[in-house]
Amino acid sequence: MSGDKDDPRSATTPDTASLDVARRAVPTWTEPLAEAAGRPLGGPLGTHAVIGRHWFWTPLRVCLLLAVLALTAGWFGKAACIQQYDTAGGPTLDWRSDRQYVAMCYSDIVPLYTAERLDRPDTFPYATSWVEDAGTAQEQVRYMEYPVLTGLFQWVNATLTHQWTDAADAGWLPGALPVAVYFNITAFFLAVAWLVTVWAVARTARRRIWDAALVAVSPLAVVHAFTNFDTLATAAAAAALLAWSRHRPAWAGVLLGVGAAAKMYPLLLLGPLFVLCLRAGPASVGLS
Repeated sequence: MSGDKDDPRSATTPDTASLDVARRAVPTWTEPLAEAAGRPLGGPLGTHAVIGRHWFWTPLRVCLLLAVLALTAGWFGKAACIQQYDTAGGPTLDWRSDRQYVAMCYSDIVPLYTAERLDRPDTFPYATSWVEDAGTAQEQVRYMEYPVLTGLFQWVNATLTHQWTDAADAGWLPGALPVAVYFNITAFFLAVAWLVTVWAVARTARRRIWDAALVAVSPLAVVHAFTNFDTLATAAAAAALLAWSRHRPAWAGVLLGVGAAAKMYPLLLLGPLFVLCLRAGPASVGLS
């Protein structure tokens, strides 16, 4: 971006879009795995090759496309757990014979829809409570168990689910089990968060922008992007590191706080960042 080029603090590390082959790390030159993978496609990049001229397929867009393909595979992996079958009482979620484990499609999103009382229109996180194991020695009052941002994220998706099912009942939208609608709405926003993660990693990497491809096609993304709500935290954490790399410590702190409101692990980044501050001094990180 032009702002980065005008900023003297980023003068030594230009924006990725401005890098030529002499300044950009080329995976097929430096990484044996990339070199081997590139052989069926014509081999390593040529010494005199001209890069960065395609009007659309930039490295960032390629990484985002790879992420979309990985997320698509991940969704199909979970789709077996939102199937239904007919009973006397109407369509029911098909988790017979431990299908969620046999088909290896388990996702916390599905059982939490009812376990956190999100299937009830009057539920609001942290205000709504319920008694679990009533009448037993293990009886206890329960509330939403997730950090505040993740709890509100679930509630918003549940609200959208109720609106979708109402519209489906009126014939405006295709119908499905509410829990299936809830899963798909949640999966959509989790996918967007993962794309933000890949985008932020690519923008942070600069010279090694293709490293973001490793994030985009990570097996963890394929298997677990839709298992829980972790991509919310990864998006905030990756964006925080991007802000830090652009000498924006205030925004980095805000984004780490947002990430911690989704999951606690982004706070672990404060340790390495604190060590960097001690080593580099406050002036170099914009804290003077």
